[in-house]
Amino acid sequence: MKISVFTKPGCQPCRMTKKFLSEHDIAFEEVDGLEHIDELREEGFAQFPIVKTETDTWSGFRPDKLKALV
Repeated sequence: MKISVFTKPGCQPCRMTKKFLSEHDIAFEEVDGLEHIDELREEGFAQFPIVKTETDTWSGFRPDKLKALV
């Protein structure tokens, strides 16, 4: 499953999301969210991180969604 995590510098929820994925050996691609900020805003996102999987997309640190990936 492909997982992309859009992050920005200094983002605590971003670090927590990446830590969770790494600790559970879940491969992901980190993407600089600031390079895609206009696209992400158009999609309705207002906070980081933004996590996109093949079947779901969400923003913020979401342990419930992350646990479903394990």
